[in-house]
Amino acid sequence: MGLASWIYTLFQDNTGTPGNAEASLPLSEILDTVMLYWLPNAGPASARLYWETARSRWTSPARPDQPITVPAAFSLSPQEAVQPSRRWAESRYSNLAHFQTVVRGGHFAAWCCNGR
Repeated sequence: MGLASWIYTLFQDNTGTPGNAEASLPLSEILDTVMLYWLPNAGPASARLYWETARSRWTSPARPDQPITVPAAFSLSPQEAVQPSRRWAESRYSNLAHFQTVVRGGHFAAWCCNGR
């Protein structure tokens, strides 16, 4: 129940319809996601990445003093928690090919806003 509540809360808070996960995603797809974590016991493995990153004090390789030179693109969703500015992106990606804010969506925009 805890895992299901945690995943549902993520969808509720991080989709294009804050507070209403099922307005962005069908309940069957939310339950599929819960089961993909539950059945193979993948929750601890997915959380490990966050634990190891915090413990190692990792920082992004995209830095103003050494920008990334391969072509890069940013599509920002209005409900995404982190909203980097174009100025920030240009200072870290010297070959910024695309930068835009899309009309709707959140952290899972490619999933919940794909023509629905």
